[in-house]
Amino acid sequence: QQQQQQQQEELHKSWSDDTEAGLTPKSAMKAVTQAEVDLLELSGQVFIDSLGFVYAWAQLDTVNAFFFNYMLNCDSATACTYQSNFALAAAVTLIFTRLAHMWKVQHRRTAWNRQATVLMNKSLSLNVGWAWSNYCSTAIKHATATSSVEPLWTYLMCAGFAWLVMSFMHRKFEVERRAWGRHVEQEVIIHSFGICE
Repeated sequence: QQQQQQQQEELHKSWSDDTEAGLTPKSAMKAVTQAEVDLLELSGQVFIDSLGFVYAWAQLDTVNAFFFNYMLNCDSATACTYQSNFALAAAVTLIFTRLAHMWKVQHRRTAWNRQATVLMNKSLSLNVGWAWSNYCSTAIKHATATSSVEPLWTYLMCAGFAWLVMSFMHRKFEVERRAWGRHVEQEVIIHSFGICE
């Protein structure tokens, strides 16, 4: 009983110290509760991102199984030729870009449908990247097998070429995005003043 009384006195002393520092038991509980809520939200976001990654992986495996295993009778994407990998990467880019654009312009009413659309768009973009990665892997493997150039130089040349292409594409995208932004601004100004051409 004496030990219990001593523990209560220590607890009251720590509470009084916290109160002097501006921290009351109620505000401490609020801070702990807020930290728990933040942790829950972050872990939920990590779970959703992980789900998108796993879903994209399953989607790519399905596409690869159909195209490489069933249609071309290859063991895997990297076991097939670089030409077939290029064909799949180009087809996936065109089809998935069209699907992503179609889903983006449609308005989803429920939160469930909006999140399903976000999940699909993430998986489509991952699949396009992985398809091009498979193409690059098989193209480099073919180049190193048929060329007298050392593999290190082959990889460096491919990396340089990829960097140049991506830089060009990004620049083109930025130019188009700025032009589209200027066009939208002009249309807003024209329609806000009621000016007809």
